[in-house]
Amino acid sequence: MLRLEDEKRMIGTEEMGKTNTRVEVTTASQIRPEDSDEAMRLFKIGYAERWQGEENYKNNIINNATELLRLYEDDSLAASITLDNGRITCIAVHPDFRGQGLGKKLFEEAAKVNPDVWIGVTVNATGMMATLTTEGLNYLPIDNKDKIENLYRMTNQGHNSRVMTQSMEIPFLSERLKEKGIDKNTFTAYTREGGTHGLDYRQVLFQNQSLPKPS
Repeated sequence: MLRLEDEKRMIGTEEMGKTNTRVEVTTASQIRPEDSDEAMRLFKIGYAERWQGEENYKNNIINNATELLRLYEDDSLAASITLDNGRITCIAVHPDFRGQGLGKKLFEEAAKVNPDVWIGVTVNATGMMATLTTEGLNYLPIDNKDKIENLYRMTNQGHNSRVMTQSMEIPFLSERLKEKGIDKNTFTAYTREGGTHGLDYRQVLFQNQSLPKPS
């Protein structure tokens, strides 16, 4: 049971199969060491050989996080996201819970926390692109260089926000978007100065397209 003093906001509880799915969002000022460590254990398992280490997680990810979103199946932490002013900086689904639609669920819940939520996805990450372009989600590639830089500037880690862009074909992404009725053959791939992965790490920025506000 959640304690009131934790001031955690439960934003979704639903049945999924035979388990209860519970979503918790904790704001930066309320993230306790045990919250951070629990999420770190999941990220470490989820990222496997791509895990960049505890020091990077504590200094760059959780230290700059504005929200920690955790998704539980019964009492087990099944998936998690860290957000930095709308940017998804860490995302993972525990291997034991993959194939149950929890990746899509994470992106849905992240959009509830911040309607303008976004994520940079490496150009060969077809699995992530497949999830982002799933029916029911509205994350689309951003092509404007100035907008990409401005989004980074709005984050706690965005001091080095200058990006270098190039237009490139990503056939897998083109096919996925065609299924959504979008005919697009080229995309803006970018590398970012000061990024953790270096200048050879090309990404496409996907942002949730929030619905127009009623007039």
